Amino acid sequence: QAIEELQGPFERSRAAWLAGTDYNWTIEDRGTREFLGRISIRREPAAGQWSLGFWVHPTHQGHGYAREAASAIVEFGFERLAAERITAAHAAWNQASGKVLVGIGMTFVRVNPRGFMKRGGWVEEREYEIQRQRRAIRPSPARPTR
Repeated sequence: QAIEELQGPFERSRAAWLAGTDYNWTIEDRGTREFLGRISIRREPAAGQWSLGFWVHPTHQGHGYAREAASAIVEFGFERLAAERITAAHAAWNQASGKVLVGIGMTFVRVNPRGFMKRGGWVEEREYEIQRQRRAIRPSPARPTR
């Protein structure tokens, strides 16, 4: 993509950050600064509720990067955003994302048969949550190695 094509998404992301409604980060390798993926937390309409989303490039999956980033963003949500509840969902076929969510202390809530549309059809999602009053104090995950 040309840099001009990125200007619009960048400005929308910046405006949302400044408004306090949506925070996005790049996940990168600490040593090489290589791009690994993206993670975000977005305010939902219900008071005190935020949703977590992440994506890690397939060549970097399975090394603990998603879990480390998601754990940090959940902590950010509770400590800096005063979240009472943080939700997340993944396509039912994506079991690795479910393991990440359970690994950071989220609990399964329900199956949503109409999670999102892809290629003209509904994709089933599994939905999770973690609540401020029920979360356990968890040690930070070990830093992944390459």
